[in-house]
Amino acid sequence: MTEGPSTVRPSIGVSALLDRMRPESLTSFLITTSDGRLVGLVLRDDLERG
Repeated sequence: MTEGPSTVRPSIGVSALLDRMRPESLTSFLITTSDGRLVGLVLRDDLERG
């Protein structure tokens, strides 16, 4: 069974996002509003370089 993409809200902080990525071995998150509208994409590589 395939899981849906991992999503976060725009208000999440960088350190909280990295904390969530590491244990789950995730490399990206879709950024969505509370009504599910896609507003962005964040990649682990972008965060670690920034």
